[in-house]
Amino acid sequence: MKIKLIPDRALKKLDAKERAAVEELMKDYEKKYKNEEKFLVALKKISPNLYEKTKKFYEFVKSRINSLSDEAKAYMKKVIGDTRKIHAQLFFGDEKLSLEDVRKAVRHHYTYYHSLSDIAKKEVKVHFPYSP
Repeated sequence: MKIKLIPDRALKKLDAKERAAVEELMKDYEKKYKNEEKFLVALKKISPNLYEKTKKFYEFVKSRINSLSDEAKAYMKKVIGDTRKIHAQLFFGDEKLSLEDVRKAVRHHYTYYHSLSDIAKKEVKVHFPYSP
């Protein structure tokens, strides 16, 4: 199962300053920001240009999530939150995750997805086509 929320082409468009801004902010994401809105405020201060790009993407994903039923919405929020934590730990954290930690997270989301109703699964696939 591979869930891909950020297309490769979006990441390739970042210049060196933008990548550095993302790295700086992601290092302490969980401790400092707690949610996307606070992260965006901090990003705007560091890189207004990257803020504009990120805000558009954030609004796009948020609108997709808000269009889901409560069941599918809870699933996607969990997946996105956990993916963000794993990404931050893998690339910016002091403690590196083991491969087994990542596998556990994937298995958890796989099991969670398969416990969803058929309607919720269909919603997730329609609104997030990279989903399982």
